[in-house]
Amino acid sequence: LCHVLLDFAKKTSDLDVTVLVGSSDKLVYELSEKVSVIFSKATKDMQESASRVPEPGSSRGCKYVLNTLMHSFQLSPMAAAVSEPTLRKIMKNLLMLLLNQTVPALEEGGQLLKALNVLMLKILENANRTSTFLSLLWLLGEGGAVEDQGLRTKFSDLTIKCCIKCVKNLETSIEEGLQVEAVLVGVNAFLGSLERGEMRERLRSDDKPLRMVKTVINELCKIKGKGVYESMVSIPRKEGSLLYTYVDLYSSVANKTSAATANAAQARREELASIFEKIGEGDGAGLQLLYKFTLSHPRVSIDGHLSKTSESFQRYIKDGLAACARQSDLNKENRSEGGEAAAGKQVPAETRRTSYSIEELRQRVER
Repeated sequence: LCHVLLDFAKKTSDLDVTVLVGSSDKLVYELSEKVSVIFSKATKDMQESASRVPEPGSSRGCKYVLNTLMHSFQLSPMAAAVSEPTLRKIMKNLLMLLLNQTVPALEEGGQLLKALNVLMLKILENANRTSTFLSLLWLLGEGGAVEDQGLRTKFSDLTIKCCIKCVKNLETSIEEGLQVEAVLVGVNAFLGSLERGEMRERLRSDDKPLRMVKTVINELCKIKGKGVYESMVSIPRKEGSLLYTYVDLYSSVANKTSAATANAAQARREELASIFEKIGEGDGAGLQLLYKFTLSHPRVSIDGHLSKTSESFQRYIKDGLAACARQSDLNKENRSEGGEAAAGKQVPAETRRTSYSIEELRQRVER
């Protein structure tokens, strides 16, 4: 099976990948059951051996089950067909193996850990986006229930790392079909599972899973703005609803931030237009202003203004900016040469000038 999936991944198989898509969920579910069993057996065999060191070939089963899962999730159609319950199971088992202190001691334990990490990344990249988010929310809540508090904290930390990776690509995921309404329902379920006393305690202790869920809400509000409410029609607004409390807060902040950003962008556009107007009128200080503007706002393009001018004027602007940059470098060099000695140094009149008239720059360009 592993070799068959490898042929599909290499696109050397004569079979149609849709043959496997229909059974991919069942396959991954069965493998998620096996992966823990196979690793446990390898660990047990090692611990029961006389030397208490892994025997040659003792990790062969571990490698085969991980490779089969890896190839399954490398094939996007197969990965996308894996259901949420199956994702919950395989993701939890893999995270628990990553935390298992005996895995590094197995034969090629370092390679096994690396394979576990890569497999988790493949799941996050290729599995259904909505199911992945819902599975992670479940793992942050009741799915992360572990008796050992120290292990639970480590499990939450690993789950949060997975969440952060998904949140970074949240806008793209929404464009590719992530169901925002389903995610918000999952968030509401997480928040609803917390009793008031527990909620107060987690807020007081700056609980990481809760903070992560709040980050998801905040990012959705930044992306959707007031439109986020359209994805909440199936969630009743009950008194004291934590979800609505956070959405009301974050969407309000997002709208204010968006308005402030828009105003700042408009102010920069007007400033840039004013500078080009001065240059066009022959104001010799215009190029210096434009040079300072490009330093202060490196991400603001001036190409839109340049495209409306002649080729000679564009060359004049570019040469003028280059001259300003050279003069700025020279001024820095002179200052670094030392206080009054540098101040008393005779600088040629040509290099002391910091701006030129339109006519002078045109003459310099023509030369």
